[in-house]
Amino acid sequence: MQWSYFIDEIVTLSSFSNACTGLANANLALNVNPSYGKLISAEATFLSHSALLNGDKKYQYVSVEQETNSLAFDLLPLENRVNVFKVSVVCEHKTFTCNIAFLPAIDLPQAVFVLGSPRSGTTVVGNMVQRGLQVKSHGESHMAELLQNLVTTVTEYVKGAPAATNEGTLTWEVSPTYVKALQIQQFRELYSTFYTGPVLIDKTPGVPMLNTLSLLFLVYPNAKVVYCKRRGIENVASRMRKFADVPFEGHCNQWKQAFTIWRRNKRHLNNELLKHKSWFIEVEQFTLLKDAAPLIKQLADFLALPESAYVKMLNYQASETPQKTSDEGGVPKSLVDMNWTNEQKQRFEEICGTEMERAGYSLTEHYFNH
Repeated sequence: MQWSYFIDEIVTLSSFSNACTGLANANLALNVNPSYGKLISAEATFLSHSALLNGDKKYQYVSVEQETNSLAFDLLPLENRVNVFKVSVVCEHKTFTCNIAFLPAIDLPQAVFVLGSPRSGTTVVGNMVQRGLQVKSHGESHMAELLQNLVTTVTEYVKGAPAATNEGTLTWEVSPTYVKALQIQQFRELYSTFYTGPVLIDKTPGVPMLNTLSLLFLVYPNAKVVYCKRRGIENVASRMRKFADVPFEGHCNQWKQAFTIWRRNKRHLNNELLKHKSWFIEVEQFTLLKDAAPLIKQLADFLALPESAYVKMLNYQASETPQKTSDEGGVPKSLVDMNWTNEQKQRFEEICGTEMERAGYSLTEHYFNH
């Protein structure tokens, strides 16, 4: 039996040195932060049963491993459903509590998410990944936004509804972590209905999808993320041609938000939630146009694909040229030379300038700063 887990409702995600979401089979060991000192005791109580009706049920299969200063969960006795525990931990220098959810994860697919600002090459990259993995999927999904909204709604309800303050109601008994875990399980079932194979690919550009990334790793802890990016000048120009009804400042703000949210997500996932950096790769649209082979090889290696898959991806890219970075066949323009009003150029620099610099992009015809 395989389980996925996530740690929730904790003061700091650094309380454990492990990733705060992942996969486990017969057991799970969570190592306590060494700065907390010696682990003295730990207790786990079921949150998936009503304490009011069934009593305060303690989980008998969690133990303290003194040699490794870790909590050890025996998962074999768990019933085949969502299980959520409240865990109380006493250490030499610190005491804390958290909730841990365990969800059945039999035959959990390898999820690949292709993200980025619209008009940054997500379509070409998404199709390349489909060719390489020999998997078909929809052009875009836009379902993760629904999951985010559902989780927000149900957790806010059991936290803040009038009945949630009444100790005689089930709403008062229900943990936000439990309803979040139920939504995650339901989302997996939805995806598995339409994508039945061992791999699923979700290509959905835009800020709303980027905002769901941390939640998506609770759904698929082994997910791989391909982030497509493009310099702001070319991206905004392409947006203006494709989405002419959107105001100029709207295009600028959306490009900036995509990069800001992506940078924030990387920091959170690298340092707190996953605690490693092997979950993502960045694909620069300009590089894909100018020097595709090495970049596609990196992408194939990232997805652990064989040479034959790399060749398929390379051939697809060669036949389906990505969106040009400018109107002159991929020759980048400086901001000064763009066919924009002086006011638009000024607003672009005000809105996007800082993020352009952080991303290593130039405002000149050289595209990159270095």
